[in-house]
Amino acid sequence: MSVFNSAFCRLGWLLIFFPAMPSASADDVMATRNLREIFIGRCWDYRNVRYKNLLPDVSVSCVKLWKLFSRSFAYKDPCSVTMEDYEDYIAAAKQPITRDKAIFWEQVKDLVHDYTNYGTKYFALRDTLIGYISGDLFAESASGRVLVMLKGSDPDKPAYVADRLYPSSAFLVIRPFPSYELPNLALKKVTAVQVLLTYSPGGQHSEKCDTGSLVDLKNDVTDRGIVFSCIQDPKDVKHLQCAEDADNPECELKE
Repeated sequence: MSVFNSAFCRLGWLLIFFPAMPSASADDVMATRNLREIFIGRCWDYRNVRYKNLLPDVSVSCVKLWKLFSRSFAYKDPCSVTMEDYEDYIAAAKQPITRDKAIFWEQVKDLVHDYTNYGTKYFALRDTLIGYISGDLFAESASGRVLVMLKGSDPDKPAYVADRLYPSSAFLVIRPFPSYELPNLALKKVTAVQVLLTYSPGGQHSEKCDTGSLVDLKNDVTDRGIVFSCIQDPKDVKHLQCAEDADNPECELKE
């Protein structure tokens, strides 16, 4: 079973059996039972409030999207659900992403959403309709240069892990970008991948663009015929970090 199918298998079991799990909280059980209402509510919120007019809207209603989404897995053996089962939903909910405006990320969720300004500067997964209400399946819409923001200041967690073991990691880590997103980039549309390698103010520089796990990322990208580049500690990102940590010595203004 592929990594993708394995992930959907786990998701399917959670959707079907989670309400009966004795360890589930009352809020978790209620959320699972109200999945339809949550899905439709988030869809309406995205289209009418949070991200109105940022990307082209889709032509079908939120209720119709729910029907397409739910029939992809409803009444099926969770471990038999495949990518093809979601094709009708994806086709109906997919939005074109402005060229050179797609960004992926690992371990920097809050920072990347500050950096994208929630869709006004760049588009991360959650800035799309599919990502906001149901996650994943964003890479196919990217074109031109795409950005990947990674954290390079944690010595115990490699910035990039593509189903491999690294000396600083005692276990195999499967992350979305190498496992799902990089393989799904449209090679005819994506011309370059640029990494923004970030460091926490005052943090260690445990990863660098030309060493460690970033070498593997470069190889994985260039093997697909895509141009690779990397920027260490980009200034515009550091400014955002220092706005939240102004007292850090690294953030002091130089006279």
